[in-house]
Amino acid sequence: MLKKLNILLLHGLKNKKSWLSGVADVELMFPKYDKNNNYLVHSGVIKLPQIIKEFHFDAIIIMSTFVDLITHHGLDGNWIKQYSFLKKSGSLKIVFSQDDYWFSEIRDQFYCDYKIDKLFSVCPPETWLELFPNYIKNNGIVNQGYTTYLTAFTKSLVNFEKPHSERQFDVVYRAKKIPNAPNMLGWVKGEVGTWFLNAIKKKYSIKVDISTDSKSVIYGDDWYKFIGNSKAILGSNSGSSIRLRNKKMDYEIKKFQSKNPKALPEEVELTVIPAQDRNKNYTAISPRNLEAALIGTLQILIPGSYSNFLMPKEHYIPIMQDMSNIDEVILSMEDKEYSRRIIENCKKAFLENKILDFENLRLELTSFIRQNNRIKVDYNPIDFQKLSDRYDRYIFFAYNIYNCKEKIISFLKNYMPATTFKKIKLYFFKS
Repeated sequence: MLKKLNILLLHGLKNKKSWLSGVADVELMFPKYDKNNNYLVHSGVIKLPQIIKEFHFDAIIIMSTFVDLITHHGLDGNWIKQYSFLKKSGSLKIVFSQDDYWFSEIRDQFYCDYKIDKLFSVCPPETWLELFPNYIKNNGIVNQGYTTYLTAFTKSLVNFEKPHSERQFDVVYRAKKIPNAPNMLGWVKGEVGTWFLNAIKKKYSIKVDISTDSKSVIYGDDWYKFIGNSKAILGSNSGSSIRLRNKKMDYEIKKFQSKNPKALPEEVELTVIPAQDRNKNYTAISPRNLEAALIGTLQILIPGSYSNFLMPKEHYIPIMQDMSNIDEVILSMEDKEYSRRIIENCKKAFLENKILDFENLRLELTSFIRQNNRIKVDYNPIDFQKLSDRYDRYIFFAYNIYNCKEKIISFLKNYMPATTFKKIKLYFFKS
């Protein structure tokens, strides 16, 4: 029997009460589903204890929410200093990243400076060289990653499926109205619901629940029930049409938007974003695509690559961005046999695809660790179980302190001017 690997997993999720179940399932899939190895799981929102730095792990897995913390804090601040031990660590370092187009230069530098052994990026392979050129130049290994995987949790979503005759709505949709950055793909995602409503108005009497109001966001199991209570769901390409290289570019965007609050994303993009960073196609399959497929809900999507998993008229009903084919879409929806076939094809496209199966990913990754393991001799000062016990005691108090800190920040934010709050938060809560 193979000796268990000792693995440190770093993520950036906050208090469990704020976790989105789908995001948490991906971020924590290794310790959650891999029972053949030892995992110590640490959130970057909590200060890293010294005992972790002194332990020799076989591998360190860095998840996308932790990379988001890196881009937020930067590579020169106080927060990242607690992880400087990673640079000299003999552990294999593997990163699962998303949104590599946001602060791409920071990410590329991190992958190089911290000697990442393997990177799983959700962006298409043809974009890798422009997103992390230095990492690739230094012989960094890049594999195709995904925003979602088939796990016990995602497979269980079939339990939310029910007959279409019992579903309350014909079409549903939820999205954020306006993206923070001038991302045309994000803009389409925020507008497609309104376009659809305008296209069917006074012409079709179908029952819909479509909203881009921030107050209408649905969480947890209620989201899956929402999908399962509709015959169809709208969707568009996830990702970005621009590359945001660094904090300076982010500052220029915010500066322009503050002076021009009514500017559309296209205007911001043309004014602020360099030509070489526009008209990008950083797209990937979305967890929503998998969720709708497993729950048996017909998908009406703006045509796109969808990580080469979904094809129009085979796995989804295509709808043009200008809604010019709305009549064809409605006719397709009303054709029950055709819709049923599309739904079944889409579900099979996910369930029968081994690329997304977590077990395959687990075997691939643990094999890579064993074959390239640099920790040949177990010379740790304590065994893993004692380390885990000590860490659990530490984390109990650390989270209590963190929760108190969050409550104080929330209180101050509600009862003082924004400028004063920012100064106090910056001074007292630097980490």
